[in-house]
Amino acid sequence: MRKNFARTHIMIDLITMLQVNPMTEQEIKQFLYSQYRARHLLRRGTYEISDKTVQRWLSDIKKEYPGCLTKEGEDPETEKPRYQLYIDDYPAVIEETELQALHNAIKRISNDPNARATLGLLEAKLWNRFQTVMKHKSTNAATYYRELNESDMLINSEMVVVGPRARFDIDPNIKKTIDKAIVKSEKVIIEYHGAKRTIRPMGVFYGDNNVYLVAFAEKDGKPVDTTPWTYRLSDITDARNTRQRFPSDPTFSIKDYTNKMFGVYNDRNIYDIEWLIDKSVVPEAKRYTFHPSQGDFIDNPDGSATLRMRCGGLDAICSHLFQWNGKITPVAPAELVARYRERLKNTLATLPAK
Repeated sequence: MRKNFARTHIMIDLITMLQVNPMTEQEIKQFLYSQYRARHLLRRGTYEISDKTVQRWLSDIKKEYPGCLTKEGEDPETEKPRYQLYIDDYPAVIEETELQALHNAIKRISNDPNARATLGLLEAKLWNRFQTVMKHKSTNAATYYRELNESDMLINSEMVVVGPRARFDIDPNIKKTIDKAIVKSEKVIIEYHGAKRTIRPMGVFYGDNNVYLVAFAEKDGKPVDTTPWTYRLSDITDARNTRQRFPSDPTFSIKDYTNKMFGVYNDRNIYDIEWLIDKSVVPEAKRYTFHPSQGDFIDNPDGSATLRMRCGGLDAICSHLFQWNGKITPVAPAELVARYRERLKNTLATLPAK
């Protein structure tokens, strides 16, 4: 049973690798040998994996995903074919860091009770699944799958009712094209607001009612800027994978990128933000994490509080402050104060005369 369970993990790792990079049979053989050795599955005196074993693994993948394993050219040195696997709906592995990022995001939108309740339940479901996997990672497969099924039964017994809200439909084929291009670091030609653009997709994140793509715009084969742009997936009407690779940036982090923003759009400027919180709402405000960069609440002698953070997104900040009915007001920077006053002025101008 342990051997079968270990083989399942090896299969998942091999499938993942074949999706990311083409591999020759020799590279697959080396990969399998390292996995067999790490999991103590090699017989004593065995120092390599046979060609038959490699073919058996490839055959199993072909049976599981018919028509998805293809030959992508040849290795320039050995002239042996390279295999690559194309699977649109292969489930991603949940990482603990991703769950923590979800938790932080939920705290950031805590002013929206419906969104908080929905994402809170999602977080609980994912943590339940993640802990089940981690708990039985080194035990037998029967116990692992039994408890996994039990967690699924619990998930199916819960539901959250969400109030009416605007929703933008995402074309699933476009989302699949984008996802595949991100994994393979391949350029994509998109049609966005009626114009065709070549982009280098870096990642996606989810807002309250849309999905957002972070990508570098490209012109003449080079990025047009050192900072990526944010695109609404619902506004992308067409996406075509060029199969042209671009150099991946190991230093780029979608988490670091979004942590610079207040809201979903990066206005490409970072500000030192300061708010003044009225004493009547200080206890409530202290329950919120408004932004990952925020410092401690500073209590003032008159009972009010000051909060500072460093981020961009002045329009998103103004929209959020309006929800506090004047109980939280901007103090700095001057650009934020001016933007807040302008939004107030425009809002008042639209009201009917008494």
